[in-house]
Amino acid sequence: MRTTIQNPIESVVHTFRSFPNSSMEEILNRVIESGVERAAAIQLVALLPLAYGRVSLSGSGAVFCERYVALDAQGKPGQSGSLASLPFWLQALDFAKQDREPSFPIMSRSAEVRAANAALLDGKKLGDLVWSAPVFVRPIDFSANPGNLQPKARWWRQIWDAPAEHSVTHRESTIARGAMIVALLVGLFAIGALMYYVVALLR
Repeated sequence: MRTTIQNPIESVVHTFRSFPNSSMEEILNRVIESGVERAAAIQLVALLPLAYGRVSLSGSGAVFCERYVALDAQGKPGQSGSLASLPFWLQALDFAKQDREPSFPIMSRSAEVRAANAALLDGKKLGDLVWSAPVFVRPIDFSANPGNLQPKARWWRQIWDAPAEHSVTHRESTIARGAMIVALLVGLFAIGALMYYVVALLR
């Protein structure tokens, strides 16, 4: 049977929770190393803290800005647009709403959550504040989209899990894989015997 590859959103969330003291740059690098496409990783690392933060503050009366600003290579405001136009925003928001695990390790990285905490400590009401657009430290690459969320499997896993031309039962699949292993061992034995014969001739 085909092994289901972990959803990259789950992978990014797991990385945030597993490395709470890592910088955002370190989180991004770990996510990319896990197999998530770089353009998708940049979006998810930027959007998930924002999504978790807004979900946690959904009952506070705060009305957030639905636009974003991304900094260019010189660190100046450049790209901007609607959050809803970002390929992964709705997926990130929906995942945050359904996640039942502790959200603090992720939402605590949100600038909006930090601003909300500061405002509450100052005695202000969140509903009375004018929220500015969230700022991303990298431009958003729109070539990444939910259609290519899943990272590519390793070459050996692609061969092992490659679907047959016709559907087969689990038992048939197990027998076929067993036959593949036997054939591989026989092939290795034959190569070893041939090499031994060649070495013996050269002596």
